[in-house]
Amino acid sequence: MSNHHAPSERVKQRVAENLRRLRESLGLTVDEFAERAGISRQSLYLLEAARTFPRPETLDKIAKAFSVNSDELYMPEEVAPLLPRPLAEAIDDLPENEKPTEQEIREMLAVRFRGRPTAQTYKYLLQAFRSEKKR
Repeated sequence: MSNHHAPSERVKQRVAENLRRLRESLGLTVDEFAERAGISRQSLYLLEAARTFPRPETLDKIAKAFSVNSDELYMPEEVAPLLPRPLAEAIDDLPENEKPTEQEIREMLAVRFRGRPTAQTYKYLLQAFRSEKKR
């Protein structure tokens, strides 16, 4: 008897890809990501390989740890680029001609913070990157 609540293989694969993309965009190893998310390394390996599907509370834990919306972990990349929420808010607040380039976004994602960065933190960081480039 099949479980009609089991996710489709396509959804499992999408979540696996999004978790891997999120981890890589943050420049984290499997061990670092798992530790920050509060899950085991083995669980993360299985999730990224689409061998298992996370319970909703696990996805919520991961989303909270990395300031993303858990719904975005289910969405195709074109729909949800998986930027940390504070960075997405900072970008949304900027006028079109001041939005960061893809390279600037990568640089901001590579910065390690003590605690959780806010949208204002990312705005200051972008200003700092740009003023440094002018020198």
